Amino acid sequence: MVASQLRTLFGFAASQTADKAPSKIGVITILCNLLKREGALTSDECWSKAQSEGVKSKTHMKQILKCLRKNGLVHTRPDESKGKPFVYELTPKKLQRMAKFADKLGN
Repeated sequence: MVASQLRTLFGFAASQTADKAPSKIGVITILCNLLKREGALTSDECWSKAQSEGVKSKTHMKQILKCLRKNGLVHTRPDESKGKPFVYELTPKKLQRMAKFADKLGN
């Protein structure tokens, strides 16, 4: 991967204006960074935090989470402590990929 693609994966190249919705890659980056920073989140918590970062559609966000789950980058687990049937969190596979790309970016 070239450096610009790596920066896009981590949101470094996210030059989005306030009135323009993020692209699909932007939403993926926002969600992955949120889950890495915040840990396990319910869909409502994801939405409130992603909305403040520029995501315009809760339906689109949920579609992206479903796609990330299908590809093994995000998984769900039960969590009754938050009063919800499940929460989303990054898989170890995704965390390793993010760390690997960060190392490449640093070199």
